[in-house]
Amino acid sequence: MSTVPASLLPRFDAIRAQYPAEMAPSLVLPLLHCVQADQGWVSEDDAVMIAGYIGVPAMQVLEALRWYTMYEKAPTGRHVVKVCRNIACALRGS
Repeated sequence: MSTVPASLLPRFDAIRAQYPAEMAPSLVLPLLHCVQADQGWVSEDDAVMIAGYIGVPAMQVLEALRWYTMYEKAPTGRHVVKVCRNIACALRGS
């Protein structure tokens, strides 16, 4: 299990202070956002580090990382083009 980098620890602690102790699993998404804001993407090692920090199974954080498309799983370029391909966008003419 890796430890939280010193550059992220104060932000992690500030986010954790906003939640009751029994709501630790609710920290998964905010902490993933924090890591992505810091380095531009979130690796699986980062997800395991977050799981260790909040005390939940690593698979719980990895599932969130893999499920949500808002998290980049690899470094990206400066400009990212995304195309909406769901039915709502298709009905609007995309």
